[in-house]
Amino acid sequence: MFFDKISTILGLIKMYLYKTIYFNRVFFKFPIKIKGTVKILVDKHSKIIFGKNVKIRYGSILTAERGGKISIGNNVFINDNAHITSLKSIIIKDNVHIGQNLVILDHDHDYRNNFANYITKDIVIEENVWIGANVTILKGVKIGKNSVIAAGTLVNKDVKENTVIYDSREKGIRNI
Repeated sequence: MFFDKISTILGLIKMYLYKTIYFNRVFFKFPIKIKGTVKILVDKHSKIIFGKNVKIRYGSILTAERGGKISIGNNVFINDNAHITSLKSIIIKDNVHIGQNLVILDHDHDYRNNFANYITKDIVIEENVWIGANVTILKGVKIGKNSVIAAGTLVNKDVKENTVIYDSREKGIRNI
């Protein structure tokens, strides 16, 4: 209980520091809990918005660049080492729980024409989604309400509501 209150206070101090650094590019509602070395990077044309009761753990990095926007809803939990990078739009709605080592990217390099350019598409994660550890979510994906993304899954297509999605490693197993 005591450490939880200390965590809340430290998270609030960190958010006010980010608010001071980025002024009108970072928005948050109290309470917010940030543990450890969370980095928030926002360029002058981008925004990151946090809802109420957001919890972010050690080693996570949230980056919004080139006009990108990250919007995180209420009661969202982001576990250790999550990397969320937006050049367009990433929306994480209410009551989403995210496991360790998540990667969310709303862009790819345009390798066919010019590596310096990007191809971007919005990402939307609807309410009440549970995302396991070591998941990668790529550009243009919408994950429907009440869905579960199992650990180790690469999500590159839309996920319908009330769906469990997982990568099956069994198809790659065979006898020698």
